[in-house]
Amino acid sequence: MGNMENSSGQKPPYSLEEQEKERTERVVESGRDSESPNTFTIHVEGPDDYTFYNKWRKYSKLESAHRKLAIKFRKITDDKSVKASGPGNCQKIRDAAEKYKDDVRRIYISDRDLMTESEVEKYSHLDSLFFTDFPAVESYGFSDEILCGLNKDKYGGNLDLLDSCYEFLKFYLRFLYFYRCKLNHQKNPKSMNGAAWELHRKLLDYIDINPDNLSIDLFIDFVGVPISSEMQEVLELMDGDDVDPRVYAYGHDIAAAVRQIVIKREDALSSRYARQKVEYIEQYIRDAYIEKRMYEHDSLFQALCKRIEDLYNLTTK
Repeated sequence: MGNMENSSGQKPPYSLEEQEKERTERVVESGRDSESPNTFTIHVEGPDDYTFYNKWRKYSKLESAHRKLAIKFRKITDDKSVKASGPGNCQKIRDAAEKYKDDVRRIYISDRDLMTESEVEKYSHLDSLFFTDFPAVESYGFSDEILCGLNKDKYGGNLDLLDSCYEFLKFYLRFLYFYRCKLNHQKNPKSMNGAAWELHRKLLDYIDINPDNLSIDLFIDFVGVPISSEMQEVLELMDGDDVDPRVYAYGHDIAAAVRQIVIKREDALSSRYARQKVEYIEQYIRDAYIEKRMYEHDSLFQALCKRIEDLYNLTTK
Protein backbone atom coordinates (compact mmCIF):
# COMPACT_ATOMS: atom_id res chain seq x y z
CA MET A 1 0.00 0.00 0.00
CA GLY A 2 2.83 2.38 0.85
CA ASN A 3 4.20 2.16 -2.75
CA MET A 4 0.96 2.97 -4.59
CA GLU A 5 1.02 6.04 -6.81
CA ASN A 6 -1.81 8.54 -7.18
CA SER A 7 -3.38 9.69 -10.45
CA SER A 8 -0.66 12.31 -11.00
CA GLY A 9 2.04 9.65 -10.91
CA GLN A 10 3.42 10.88 -7.59
CA LYS A 11 3.77 8.73 -4.52
CA PRO A 12 1.50 9.89 -1.69
CA PRO A 13 3.23 10.77 1.58
CA TYR A 14 3.81 7.63 3.61
CA SER A 15 1.89 7.21 6.85
CA LEU A 16 1.25 4.34 9.21
CA GLU A 17 -2.21 2.84 9.26
CA GLU A 18 -3.92 3.05 12.66
CA GLN A 19 -3.58 -0.72 13.19
CA GLU A 20 0.14 -0.46 12.45
CA LYS A 21 0.42 2.37 15.00
CA GLU A 22 -1.30 0.22 17.62
CA ARG A 23 1.00 -2.74 16.91
CA THR A 24 4.02 -0.45 17.12
CA GLU A 25 2.83 0.91 20.46
CA ARG A 26 2.44 -2.65 21.80
CA VAL A 27 5.98 -3.53 20.68
CA VAL A 28 7.35 -0.39 22.31
CA GLU A 29 5.42 -1.16 25.50
CA SER A 30 6.76 -4.72 25.63
CA GLY A 31 10.29 -3.34 25.32
CA ARG A 32 9.99 -0.84 28.14
CA ASP A 33 12.39 -1.24 31.03
CA SER A 34 12.89 0.45 34.38
CA GLU A 35 14.45 3.50 32.72
CA SER A 36 11.84 3.99 29.99
CA PRO A 37 9.56 7.06 30.20
CA ASN A 38 5.98 6.39 31.24
CA THR A 39 3.97 8.36 28.69
CA PHE A 40 0.33 9.47 28.91
CA THR A 41 -1.43 11.02 25.91
CA ILE A 42 -4.19 13.58 26.48
CA HIS A 43 -6.56 14.04 23.53
CA VAL A 44 -8.24 17.45 23.17
CA GLU A 45 -10.68 19.03 20.73
CA GLY A 46 -8.73 21.59 18.71
CA PRO A 47 -5.65 23.83 18.36
CA ASP A 48 -6.69 26.36 21.04
CA ASP A 49 -7.34 23.53 23.51
CA TYR A 50 -4.00 21.97 22.57
CA THR A 51 -2.14 25.21 23.33
CA PHE A 52 -4.10 25.84 26.54
CA TYR A 53 -3.55 22.41 28.08
CA ASN A 54 0.06 22.22 26.93
CA LYS A 55 0.70 25.52 28.69
CA TRP A 56 -0.90 24.04 31.81
CA ARG A 57 1.45 21.04 31.52
CA LYS A 58 4.48 23.33 31.53
CA TYR A 59 3.27 25.53 34.40
CA SER A 60 2.06 22.66 36.58
CA LYS A 61 5.50 21.00 36.48
CA LEU A 62 3.76 17.67 36.99
CA GLU A 63 6.39 15.88 34.92
CA SER A 64 9.21 17.38 37.00
CA ALA A 65 7.73 15.83 40.12
CA HIS A 66 7.94 12.31 38.65
CA ARG A 67 11.23 11.29 37.05
CA LYS A 68 9.89 9.05 34.30
CA LEU A 69 6.54 10.76 33.65
CA ALA A 70 5.93 12.15 30.15
CA ILE A 71 2.70 13.89 29.11
CA LYS A 72 1.91 14.63 25.49
CA PHE A 73 -1.14 16.14 23.83
CA ARG A 74 -2.89 15.24 20.60
CA LYS A 75 -5.69 17.00 18.72
CA ILE A 76 -8.60 14.63 18.14
CA THR A 77 -8.75 15.80 14.52
CA ASP A 78 -5.46 13.94 13.98
CA ASP A 79 -7.00 10.62 15.05
CA LYS A 80 -8.29 8.96 11.88
CA SER A 81 -9.21 5.73 13.67
CA VAL A 82 -12.42 7.20 15.13
CA LYS A 83 -15.50 8.23 13.18
CA ALA A 84 -17.71 10.56 15.19
CA SER A 85 -21.32 9.54 15.72
CA GLY A 86 -22.39 13.20 15.64
CA PRO A 87 -21.18 16.63 14.56
CA GLY A 88 -18.19 18.38 16.07
CA ASN A 89 -14.88 17.45 17.66
CA CYS A 90 -16.57 17.22 21.06
CA GLN A 91 -18.55 14.15 19.97
CA LYS A 92 -15.46 12.61 18.40
CA ILE A 93 -13.63 13.01 21.73
CA ARG A 94 -16.42 11.14 23.54
CA ASP A 95 -16.58 8.40 20.91
CA ALA A 96 -12.80 7.94 21.07
CA ALA A 97 -12.93 7.67 24.86
CA GLU A 98 -15.50 4.89 24.47
CA LYS A 99 -13.47 3.07 21.83
CA TYR A 100 -10.22 3.17 23.80
CA LYS A 101 -11.68 2.93 27.31
CA ASP A 102 -9.36 0.03 28.22
CA ASP A 103 -6.18 1.95 27.38
CA VAL A 104 -5.18 3.54 30.68
CA ARG A 105 -2.56 5.76 29.07
CA ARG A 106 -5.13 7.63 26.98
CA ILE A 107 -7.02 10.57 28.49
CA TYR A 108 -9.75 12.58 26.76
CA ILE A 109 -11.04 16.08 27.57
CA SER A 110 -14.36 17.30 26.16
CA ASP A 111 -15.84 20.78 26.39
CA ARG A 112 -19.01 20.84 28.44
CA ASP A 113 -20.62 23.45 26.13
CA LEU A 114 -24.39 23.57 26.87
CA MET A 115 -24.64 20.04 28.28
CA THR A 116 -26.79 19.41 31.34
CA GLU A 117 -25.57 17.35 34.29
CA SER A 118 -27.76 14.44 33.18
CA GLU A 119 -26.18 14.54 29.70
CA VAL A 120 -22.69 14.50 31.20
CA GLU A 121 -23.70 11.67 33.53
CA LYS A 122 -24.30 9.38 30.52
CA TYR A 123 -20.52 9.16 30.15
CA SER A 124 -19.77 8.47 33.82
CA HIS A 125 -18.66 4.91 33.01
CA LEU A 126 -15.64 6.26 31.11
CA ASP A 127 -12.84 6.85 33.61
CA SER A 128 -10.57 8.32 30.95
CA LEU A 129 -13.07 10.98 29.80
CA PHE A 130 -13.03 14.37 31.51
CA PHE A 131 -15.36 17.31 30.96
CA THR A 132 -14.44 20.93 31.44
CA ASP A 133 -15.90 22.43 34.63
CA PHE A 134 -17.40 25.22 32.51
CA PRO A 135 -18.61 25.47 28.89
CA ALA A 136 -15.13 25.79 27.30
CA VAL A 137 -11.48 26.56 28.02
CA GLU A 138 -12.13 30.30 27.51
CA SER A 139 -14.64 30.19 30.36
CA TYR A 140 -11.96 29.40 32.94
CA GLY A 141 -10.36 32.84 32.79
CA PHE A 142 -13.54 34.92 33.09
CA SER A 143 -12.79 36.98 36.19
CA ASP A 144 -12.55 40.57 37.36
CA GLU A 145 -8.82 40.10 37.93
CA ILE A 146 -8.14 39.07 34.34
CA LEU A 147 -10.34 41.82 32.84
CA CYS A 148 -8.42 44.41 34.87
CA GLY A 149 -5.20 42.77 33.73
CA LEU A 150 -6.33 43.05 30.11
CA ASN A 151 -6.84 46.78 30.59
CA LYS A 152 -3.43 47.23 32.19
CA ASP A 153 -1.44 45.00 29.82
CA LYS A 154 -3.10 45.87 26.50
CA TYR A 155 -4.41 49.42 27.01
CA GLY A 156 -2.04 50.90 29.58
CA GLY A 157 -4.87 51.05 32.13
CA ASN A 158 -6.70 53.67 30.06
CA LEU A 159 -10.00 51.82 29.55
CA ASP A 160 -11.76 52.36 32.87
CA LEU A 161 -14.84 50.48 31.70
CA LEU A 162 -12.84 47.24 31.57
CA ASP A 163 -12.12 47.66 35.27
CA SER A 164 -15.81 47.98 36.12
CA CYS A 165 -17.71 45.80 33.63
CA TYR A 166 -17.37 42.43 35.39
CA GLU A 167 -20.64 42.62 37.34
CA PHE A 168 -22.56 43.55 34.20
CA LEU A 169 -20.88 40.81 32.16
CA LYS A 170 -21.75 38.16 34.77
CA PHE A 171 -25.45 38.72 34.12
CA TYR A 172 -25.10 39.42 30.40
CA LEU A 173 -23.22 36.14 29.80
CA ARG A 174 -25.59 34.20 32.03
CA PHE A 175 -28.53 35.60 30.12
CA LEU A 176 -26.88 34.75 26.81
CA TYR A 177 -26.11 31.21 28.00
CA PHE A 178 -29.76 30.50 28.78
CA TYR A 179 -30.79 32.13 25.53
CA ARG A 180 -28.49 29.75 23.66
CA CYS A 181 -30.00 26.82 25.59
CA LYS A 182 -33.49 27.94 24.62
CA LEU A 183 -32.57 28.17 20.93
CA ASN A 184 -30.73 24.85 21.09
CA HIS A 185 -33.79 22.96 22.32
CA GLN A 186 -36.30 24.38 19.87
CA LYS A 187 -37.77 22.01 17.31
CA ASN A 188 -36.30 24.14 14.51
CA PRO A 189 -33.43 25.90 16.28
CA LYS A 190 -32.11 29.18 14.95
CA SER A 191 -28.40 29.59 14.42
CA MET A 192 -27.18 30.01 18.00
CA ASN A 193 -24.03 31.82 16.95
CA GLY A 194 -25.97 34.15 14.66
CA ALA A 195 -28.46 34.97 17.42
CA ALA A 196 -25.63 35.54 19.89
CA TRP A 197 -23.85 37.94 17.56
CA GLU A 198 -27.07 39.85 17.04
CA LEU A 199 -27.16 40.43 20.80
CA HIS A 200 -23.49 41.42 20.82
CA ARG A 201 -24.25 44.04 18.16
CA LYS A 202 -27.13 45.34 20.26
CA LEU A 203 -24.76 45.49 23.22
CA LEU A 204 -22.47 47.77 21.21
CA ASP A 205 -25.39 50.07 20.42
CA TYR A 206 -26.47 50.07 24.06
CA ILE A 207 -22.98 51.02 25.29
CA ASP A 208 -22.90 53.81 22.72
CA ILE A 209 -25.98 55.36 24.33
CA ASN A 210 -25.25 54.40 27.97
CA PRO A 211 -21.45 54.43 28.28
CA ASP A 212 -21.46 55.02 32.03
CA ASN A 213 -24.45 52.94 33.07
CA LEU A 214 -24.03 49.25 32.31
CA SER A 215 -27.19 47.60 33.62
CA ILE A 216 -28.63 44.26 32.55
CA ASP A 217 -32.17 45.51 33.16
CA LEU A 218 -31.61 48.59 31.01
CA PHE A 219 -30.00 46.44 28.34
CA ILE A 220 -33.01 44.12 28.25
CA ASP A 221 -35.29 47.14 27.90
CA PHE A 222 -33.05 48.51 25.16
CA VAL A 223 -33.16 45.29 23.13
CA GLY A 224 -36.82 45.94 22.44
CA VAL A 225 -40.00 44.19 21.40
CA PRO A 226 -38.92 41.49 18.87
CA ILE A 227 -37.31 39.21 21.45
CA SER A 228 -38.43 40.75 24.73
CA SER A 229 -40.76 37.84 25.61
CA GLU A 230 -37.95 35.32 25.06
CA MET A 231 -35.62 37.49 27.10
CA GLN A 232 -38.06 37.58 29.99
CA GLU A 233 -38.49 33.81 29.94
CA VAL A 234 -34.74 33.35 30.06
CA LEU A 235 -34.28 35.87 32.87
CA GLU A 236 -36.64 33.86 35.05
CA LEU A 237 -34.28 30.88 34.81
CA MET A 238 -31.35 32.75 36.30
CA ASP A 239 -29.94 31.46 39.57
CA GLY A 240 -28.66 33.51 42.47
CA ASP A 241 -25.21 34.97 42.92
CA ASP A 242 -23.94 31.93 44.83
CA VAL A 243 -23.19 30.17 41.51
CA ASP A 244 -19.72 30.53 39.97
CA PRO A 245 -20.30 32.96 37.04
CA ARG A 246 -18.07 30.83 34.81
CA VAL A 247 -20.70 28.08 34.81
CA TYR A 248 -22.79 30.27 32.50
CA ALA A 249 -19.95 31.93 30.58
CA TYR A 250 -20.13 30.34 27.12
CA GLY A 251 -16.56 30.38 25.80
CA HIS A 252 -16.68 32.50 22.67
CA ASP A 253 -19.25 34.94 24.08
CA ILE A 254 -16.78 36.30 26.65
CA ALA A 255 -14.25 37.89 24.31
CA ALA A 256 -17.01 38.98 21.91
CA ALA A 257 -18.76 40.88 24.72
CA VAL A 258 -15.49 42.41 25.95
CA ARG A 259 -14.74 43.50 22.38
CA GLN A 260 -18.05 45.38 22.20
CA ILE A 261 -17.22 47.17 25.44
CA VAL A 262 -13.80 48.40 24.28
CA ILE A 263 -14.29 48.93 20.56
CA LYS A 264 -15.41 52.57 20.65
CA ARG A 265 -12.90 53.56 23.32
CA GLU A 266 -9.97 52.13 21.40
CA ASP A 267 -10.34 54.95 18.87
CA ALA A 268 -9.68 57.55 21.57
CA LEU A 269 -6.44 55.92 22.70
CA SER A 270 -2.95 56.54 21.43
CA SER A 271 -2.10 54.55 18.31
CA ARG A 272 0.59 52.73 20.29
CA TYR A 273 -2.13 50.49 21.77
CA ALA A 274 -2.91 47.76 19.26
CA ARG A 275 -6.52 47.05 18.38
CA GLN A 276 -7.55 43.83 20.13
CA LYS A 277 -9.44 41.38 17.92
CA VAL A 278 -11.77 38.83 19.51
CA GLU A 279 -9.23 36.03 19.05
CA TYR A 280 -6.51 38.15 20.71
CA ILE A 281 -8.74 38.75 23.73
CA GLU A 282 -9.52 35.04 23.93
CA GLN A 283 -5.82 34.22 23.82
CA TYR A 284 -5.08 36.73 26.57
CA ILE A 285 -7.79 35.25 28.81
CA ARG A 286 -6.56 31.68 28.28
CA ASP A 287 -2.92 32.61 28.85
CA ALA A 288 -3.56 34.78 31.92
CA TYR A 289 -5.55 32.01 33.59
CA ILE A 290 -2.63 29.59 33.28
CA GLU A 291 0.12 32.13 34.02
CA LYS A 292 -1.63 33.20 37.23
CA ARG A 293 -1.96 29.52 38.16
CA MET A 294 -5.68 29.90 38.72
CA TYR A 295 -6.08 26.29 37.53
CA GLU A 296 -4.88 25.11 40.95
CA HIS A 297 -8.35 25.82 42.35
CA ASP A 298 -10.46 24.17 39.62
CA SER A 299 -11.70 20.58 39.70
CA LEU A 300 -10.70 19.47 36.19
CA PHE A 301 -7.01 20.10 36.72
CA GLN A 302 -7.04 18.56 40.19
CA ALA A 303 -8.73 15.45 38.78
CA LEU A 304 -6.29 15.24 35.85
CA CYS A 305 -3.31 15.40 38.19
CA LYS A 306 -4.78 12.72 40.44
CA ARG A 307 -5.54 10.31 37.58
CA ILE A 308 -2.14 10.75 35.97
CA GLU A 309 -0.28 10.35 39.26
CA ASP A 310 -2.34 7.32 40.33
CA LEU A 311 -1.83 5.55 37.01
CA TYR A 312 1.82 6.54 36.88
CA ASN A 313 2.40 4.92 40.27
CA LEU A 314 0.57 1.77 39.15
CA THR A 315 2.30 1.38 35.78
CA THR A 316 5.85 2.61 36.31
CA LYS A 317 8.41 -0.18 36.34
